[in-house]
Amino acid sequence: MPFIRHIYFCTFLIVSFLGSFHAYSQIGYQQKGLASYYHDKFHGRRTSSGERFNQNKLTAAHRKLLFNTVVRVTNLQNDRSVLVRINDRGPYKYKGRIIDLTLTAAKELRIDKKGLSMVKIEVVGEDRKINYSNTNAKFPGSFEVGKFYNYRGEARNPKGHGVQVAAFAELVNAKYFAKEMFREGFREIVVKVANPKVDTANYKVIVGEFNAEEEAQRFLSKLKNKDFFGFVVKY
Repeated sequence: MPFIRHIYFCTFLIVSFLGSFHAYSQIGYQQKGLASYYHDKFHGRRTSSGERFNQNKLTAAHRKLLFNTVVRVTNLQNDRSVLVRINDRGPYKYKGRIIDLTLTAAKELRIDKKGLSMVKIEVVGEDRKINYSNTNAKFPGSFEVGKFYNYRGEARNPKGHGVQVAAFAELVNAKYFAKEMFREGFREIVVKVANPKVDTANYKVIVGEFNAEEEAQRFLSKLKNKDFFGFVVKY
């Protein structure tokens, strides 16, 4: 009997522990505190979820949110925001810090120079699924569904094949990602606007314009060597 009670007690503790993680990860959960970002030395290392850390992705570490929870991080000093997916645990070392961001996300919030900033995080998605209405972002009428634009918002009409390297729920994040790709030396970068009613990742960043699919595949291999990932698409 004592042994059985011990098992029940341990089970209760485990369920309560997991339940607390789930409670934090529910849609609408909010938290305020300091945000920081990863040092480059962590690039390529394993995260707590088992994924390899990549500075070029929009991911983050949080102490309690479930892995694959999607949060909207807002810099309270400039009101800039970014969507990130939780795939790691931390930060633990410094008091007051509630989230660690990739460098890409930190740049989106403009905290890459200062290193720290007060932010608000809000859970907007679970299990990597985002409800567009939860992002509080307005779909701009000037950007037409099915059309292509460069990161400046100028209309483009690409032909052939390209490589999709990212997709974002908010235009500001897609435009910023495309601009960073441009700074890396890549050209022919466009953002394709998908239908937000049927596709939560409604801004897709596509790089390159190739007549043949084989050319796009070779370009994709070069992108992978630079730690950018994606797949070939037809315009």
